[in-house]
Amino acid sequence: MKKIKPYLIGILIALAAEFLLFNYSALASIGNSEIDVSSKQTVTKMNSEYLVSINDVEEEVSNIYFDVALKEDAPVEYSIMITDEGNFYDYPLPTGVISSGAPASFYTNIHPYGKLKSIDIRFKAEENASSDRDFTVNGVKLNVRRPFIFNPVRFLIVLGIICFFILLRTNGEAVKVKLNANLKTSAGRKQLAIIAVCVLGLIGMGLFWSGSHKLLNEASIPHHQQYKELAKALSEGHTYVDDKPSEGLLEAQNPYDTIYLQANNIEYRADYAYYNERYYVYFGIVPELMLYYPSHAILGKDLPNYIAVGFYYALFVIGIFLLINKIISRYFKNASLVTYILLSTFVVTCPVFAYIYFTADIYSVPIMAALCLTAWGLYFWLRKSDDRRKLIAEYAAGSLCMALVAGCRPQMLLFSFLAVPIFWNEVIKERTLFSRKSIGRTVGIVLPYILVAGVVMAYNKARFGSVFDFGATYSLTNNDMNLRGFSISRMVLGLLSFLFQPFTIDGVFPFLHSSEIGYSYMGKIVTEYFFGGVILCNILMWPVMLGGHFRKEIKASKTGLFVTVSLAVSLIIGLLDANQAGVLQRYTADMSFGLIIAAVIILLILVEKQPKLGMNFLKIGLILEFGYALLIMVNDTAGINLRMYNPDLFYGISDWFNW
Repeated sequence: MKKIKPYLIGILIALAAEFLLFNYSALASIGNSEIDVSSKQTVTKMNSEYLVSINDVEEEVSNIYFDVALKEDAPVEYSIMITDEGNFYDYPLPTGVISSGAPASFYTNIHPYGKLKSIDIRFKAEENASSDRDFTVNGVKLNVRRPFIFNPVRFLIVLGIICFFILLRTNGEAVKVKLNANLKTSAGRKQLAIIAVCVLGLIGMGLFWSGSHKLLNEASIPHHQQYKELAKALSEGHTYVDDKPSEGLLEAQNPYDTIYLQANNIEYRADYAYYNERYYVYFGIVPELMLYYPSHAILGKDLPNYIAVGFYYALFVIGIFLLINKIISRYFKNASLVTYILLSTFVVTCPVFAYIYFTADIYSVPIMAALCLTAWGLYFWLRKSDDRRKLIAEYAAGSLCMALVAGCRPQMLLFSFLAVPIFWNEVIKERTLFSRKSIGRTVGIVLPYILVAGVVMAYNKARFGSVFDFGATYSLTNNDMNLRGFSISRMVLGLLSFLFQPFTIDGVFPFLHSSEIGYSYMGKIVTEYFFGGVILCNILMWPVMLGGHFRKEIKASKTGLFVTVSLAVSLIIGLLDANQAGVLQRYTADMSFGLIIAAVIILLILVEKQPKLGMNFLKIGLILEFGYALLIMVNDTAGINLRMYNPDLFYGISDWFNW
């Protein structure tokens, strides 16, 4: 009973929060008497809008109920103008939205100065990609009793957070259990079962979000079809996609000036590579050969992008858990099971990755694939089996995964330099690698790179006439990539934004909004939706700023070179992306992997040296990072967002905060 008591108290706290806090407006309205305004209100339909007007109210009013009939996924926006005892002239209140997926949205509290005198409410369908905009307004009611609305998801989230802190309290037994990788023991098998549940839960969560928006019907957006079109092209024996460029594009003096093309109504295929009067796909070939082409050639079906993203995301989760397990077993043998699970979850749910698997579009496919392959590649390199044949196979598997990154996101191939700290002892100190005695292991490491390089270079040569040309400069995007050039200023300013740009937040759901990035750079810096710098806004990466403080501990753990190379590669990738492409949210995933690996190592040192502080950071940081990731996924400013593609879910989540 003693062990159960804290959880029972937790249930009571969660119930109290649901009924007393989240239903505060319902409690406050218990004594309300509805004001009969049926004879005073007029409902006027004006084209696709409705206007409800009520004059001579002369009552104290605390809330409004909207009697509106609307369809699923067809939200209606309302705006209110009122006059009251303190304001002779009418003034506006904030706009709101009514959604069938949000029961509380049919009510709103108002706070006039004294008695309400008049009110005008205008209703119009909210603009979005999927809604059927037919709706009917029957009128409104004033000063009603708001019903109690028990939200089971909100309740379970609050209860889950409470139980999370109870289970992992600092002096609890759970945090003291050492990680046991020995599956021959009962304890090891039990731990594996716990880890498997966590992995499956994270995979399920990610797949839910990647499938949550209705961009899944991608047929209406041509440039999201590129991998599918390439599958068809490859099956026909060529690398260009089957579409003849328009005459205007063929005759354009500079076909890569897309602003000119738009201004002159010249048709072109956005975000395709245009070269030698043909369209090509410049996105990495590896996802095509692994998933899209087999689906087309064997199953006769085009693979949706969200399935590809989900596939790589699932492998990414498993790969991260395996990789961190190996980092712990190699450098931090005394780490606990809880530390391992929290760290792995911290990485998987990091907002920079959450954005990638949430958007689940054509852009996310190669990035998610590269992240997945990098995680698995480093894991295989760190395995170090005692059996010689297994060791060669592990090295070959690691090199194959790392080399395949070149066919996904070429810049992330730089993480292959982590081979330096991983194999440092074997090459420099022990001289058991890259020597005559280790020819098998040497071939295992090098051969996959040679084979993959041959395939990728041949593919580049077939398309663009150069083995080193991946085609990104021929992209018909928002700037001429051929003339973008090289600029130190652009690189440094872009990197500073990648790392330290503050987020933009306010009190209106979904709270987090795209940051406005400003520069004094007298040139063109490409920016899109951006939700804050990776170090400033991602709690998981804060420990990298403690690297200097823990330099002795890092050296003692023999991870100094690992941390240094990880950070250096991340910064180089950030500089390259800022110069070649711009400051975009999805590009933060390119550079973040190394920052996260360094942060994981420093966090392991923090937990080892200062257990209480380290564990509290992991627990509190993970909850806060979950919240930040959720805000990124429900944002309404990015091109792909729930408000546009799944409004009922968007406003259903906003209902959690409609008290």
